[in-house]
Amino acid sequence: MRVKLDAPIDGRDADYLAVVDRRDRLVEGHAKLENGETAWAFVPAGPWQPGTYRLAVHGTLEDAAGNRVNGRFEMPMGTVPKQVVDVFLVFHVVPSLSPEPTASSHVAR
Repeated sequence: MRVKLDAPIDGRDADYLAVVDRRDRLVEGHAKLENGETAWAFVPAGPWQPGTYRLAVHGTLEDAAGNRVNGRFEMPMGTVPKQVVDVFLVFHVVPSLSPEPTASSHVAR
């Protein structure tokens, strides 16, 4: 999966994003930042299984200017900072409608 970010994030924050399944179990895989740290790419360790997943974004994830998911770095004097809250984006993986290619389907005739 690939997530386009509004602004570059610090490379050290790449693990502030994760994928969890419907039972809140972390989906194992490899994540990395791409395109000047403006995209987050995730490849699961195994094939995606049909079901409901959530992209979990830690509330302290910041862009290069220090802005967080739920607010800006700079606030007017006297403003009470917003509580840090993690964000979850739900997505669904559905079964493929096309048959999986087999070794025999790639044989030249």
